[in-house]
Amino acid sequence: SGINLPLISIGLWQNFGSHAPFHKVKEMAHYAFDQGICHFDLANNYGPEYGTAEENFGRLMETSFKPYRDELFISSKAGYDMWPGPYGEWGSRKYLMASLNQSLKRMHLDYVDIFYTHRFDPITPVEETMQALVDIVRQGKALYVGISRYPHEAALTEEHLGHREVADTLLPLALRHVASSIDSVTFFNAIHEIHALRGEFRKAYEALSVATEIQGRVVSTVLSRSLTHAMQAYFEEQYKLEKSRRQTACILIFLVLVDLASVILLTTSTLRQSRQKIIAEMERADSLSRDLQHITLLRQGADAALSTLVEDKIKTMQGLADTYLSWSDRAVNLRDEQKGNALREDIISSFRSELRSLRSDEHLIPSIESALNTSGNRLMSRLRSDFSGFSGEPRLKEMDYQLLSLFFAGFSTKSIGFMLDMSDEAVRTRKYRYRKLFSSLPGPNMQEYYRRLSK
Repeated sequence: SGINLPLISIGLWQNFGSHAPFHKVKEMAHYAFDQGICHFDLANNYGPEYGTAEENFGRLMETSFKPYRDELFISSKAGYDMWPGPYGEWGSRKYLMASLNQSLKRMHLDYVDIFYTHRFDPITPVEETMQALVDIVRQGKALYVGISRYPHEAALTEEHLGHREVADTLLPLALRHVASSIDSVTFFNAIHEIHALRGEFRKAYEALSVATEIQGRVVSTVLSRSLTHAMQAYFEEQYKLEKSRRQTACILIFLVLVDLASVILLTTSTLRQSRQKIIAEMERADSLSRDLQHITLLRQGADAALSTLVEDKIKTMQGLADTYLSWSDRAVNLRDEQKGNALREDIISSFRSELRSLRSDEHLIPSIESALNTSGNRLMSRLRSDFSGFSGEPRLKEMDYQLLSLFFAGFSTKSIGFMLDMSDEAVRTRKYRYRKLFSSLPGPNMQEYYRRLSK
């Protein structure tokens, strides 16, 4: 063909497979390309192991060579054993097509620049092999095709294999072609098979003897190379193990530091939450104490109106509040958080129970309302009188009068919610509506009601 190739190509036969570190593969390939070598020559079974040279070249294409695909001239071959069975070697159409498809997949390529039939096949008709190469070009999987390791005489024409006299002359011609290379072994094996098929066992034996002798020399060379590669692979494996141990130690140290940091953060967060809970409970106890002070003032202003039962309830609430405040002081020093929580829940439960018992006491609300009438210039009586005269809206219900008596008496939102089984939000909403109602109606009484709700 007319394609221009560099004087030196780089072959990926022995030093680019799975036994070679990828960083060395990358370094050699980049150096060759930077020096002007653009022809990279591969085959399906280059490695070692089989196919790994093409796999590493595929990694090179993905990581660095892909932008330069049109500057590269890439060739691959098929002919020698690649996988078990009758279709894993030689020159059949099935083997060549399958092998090229696998090579393209391994190298991450859509096509190769040259695809070679890499071995002379004395059994498969040469027409089949050549037609497979033609179809490969037509399918766009290769730009050029060629033959590789074919003996010169065997490559002349397929008709030579069909004439007995030509077969008789091939052996002496081949003796002048002998060299310490695998193509000579292939050639003499092919001659041996030709003579064996023709029944000429003496000539077949001579060809086999020559092939065996050459193969012995080649094997010794390959063994020495394999020993060198094995030693190199051993030291590289030791280096990888040492590197892996160091990385594992660094990871373990990092994980220990992360665990320590997590424990410190968790402890700090727990202490902060405990402190916030104690502060909240102390604020709640302070709110309850203020409610008790209001009740005490009401009792002092209306002793005659309060029943003996209400007085007993107030004493009970006073005792519970004292116990609650005493627990809040002790809770700061409690080390066992579970015991502290249990004690807190018991006290709160008892306190809520007493407050709810006040609600069930039919004398409580009337007593508070009577106290407000006595100390507040008939406050609740005036309120009921003002709203009983309305023929339409707004109209207050008995529940509204009870809530307003508690608001006027100075109870907090939380205490009212405990006593009447209402949420804090519902109590605040009712108070907001009462203030809006009183501000919208005329008269000095409405102004007084508004002021008392605004305290």
